[in-house]
Amino acid sequence: MDLTAAFDWFRPEAVIHLAGQKVIERSFENPELFHSTNVAGTSSVLQAASSFGCHRVIFSSSASVYGKQLVPPVRENAALFPLSPYGETKILGEQCVRDWVASNSFERSAAMLRYFNPCGCEASLIKGEANSNADLSLSEKLVLVALNRQRFLEVLGTDHPTSDGSPVRDFIHRNDVVEAHVAALKAIQRQSFCEAVNVGTGEGTSVLQFVRKFEDISGIKIQLRRLPRAPADLSASKADTAKSRRVMSWRAQYGLDEICRNLWNAVSVKIQKQKTDLEVGTLDYKGSSAQDSLELVRYRNG
Repeated sequence: MDLTAAFDWFRPEAVIHLAGQKVIERSFENPELFHSTNVAGTSSVLQAASSFGCHRVIFSSSASVYGKQLVPPVRENAALFPLSPYGETKILGEQCVRDWVASNSFERSAAMLRYFNPCGCEASLIKGEANSNADLSLSEKLVLVALNRQRFLEVLGTDHPTSDGSPVRDFIHRNDVVEAHVAALKAIQRQSFCEAVNVGTGEGTSVLQFVRKFEDISGIKIQLRRLPRAPADLSASKADTAKSRRVMSWRAQYGLDEICRNLWNAVSVKIQKQKTDLEVGTLDYKGSSAQDSLELVRYRNG
């Protein structure tokens, strides 16, 4: 179903535009794809919204628009210095939204949510149906190591000017990200504005601190492979959250403990299922071989 048909069928009052290319490293390899999808695609969504009288839009943006900031936490009015084509496309996407609202500001309203580092685990990852490893977040890669599907967790950069040399990020629970969209939807329905809003916790956690917290909760030792910094990698990034509280009446509810417990719950359910399947002889081969599953259960049970 194309955009026109979708708008014609659903006749939405509001649109949450999430679609886009997101892997920063790939944006260096194929910037044309990122501009076509993230910028031209956004313009197409806005044109369709106009055609069918939809006046409310939530745009999925990113903290990548900020680039290197001297002193985190970063506010929404900070200068924008993206360090990747991906970040550039998000700035251009935001501008498309601003222009769209400005052309009919009496009726239109929009929120551009700048995500920091959402954490969670897709069901497809647990089932062994994940896409390329390059598409995965830190938390998802951590799950693969915990499931013994990868031997090492790659840590990019060990010479950052942080407490342990690893980069510091503002990790936010995926449930909080969902609630931020609900809050944004309510905000743009009750008032007319066009605002960029950070979606983060305001707390900074290093990659190694994240790993250690997961190890403490799960009891699993995560083997690390330390590699050089990735292109456009920042030493520290975290959100100033004052605006999200002010304009959306929203703030994150979950911390690092809840994020890691959520990840471990997903992993432990899979481990127990594989153990049960082996015991009753009904092993589900999807996602791993019988030998892999046997080694997994033996490894996790010492």
